[in-house]
Amino acid sequence: MQILRKALVVAGYFLLIAAVIGSISSARQWALAELDTADSREQWSDFRHHVQTQMEEGGAPVARTVPKSAEPPTFVLLRDHFYVLVAFVLLIISLLYWVTVWMILGAVRTSPPKPDSPS
Repeated sequence: MQILRKALVVAGYFLLIAAVIGSISSARQWALAELDTADSREQWSDFRHHVQTQMEEGGAPVARTVPKSAEPPTFVLLRDHFYVLVAFVLLIISLLYWVTVWMILGAVRTSPPKPDSPS
């Protein structure tokens, strides 16, 4: 039974890792296809111009800075920093997974309290 439990925990971990990598890769493919278009760049440029206009006129509800990048941040993140993003996400997911497994297995292994003996 112990071997089966360990095998399920390890299989669950690898399934989680595969799902995370697949999701991030899918997001990257979407970003490279959708955000690398002239329309997307024009929308980003319009947004930057809108923020700059708001700040110059003083009509912004909060103080903001005009984004410096000429490309959307999601596109830059998934194009230029993809492997760093994957490494960071895998680190965080792995830590959360193993801590959760440790707590669940600890709760399952805990024996019930013994009744008080009559004095």
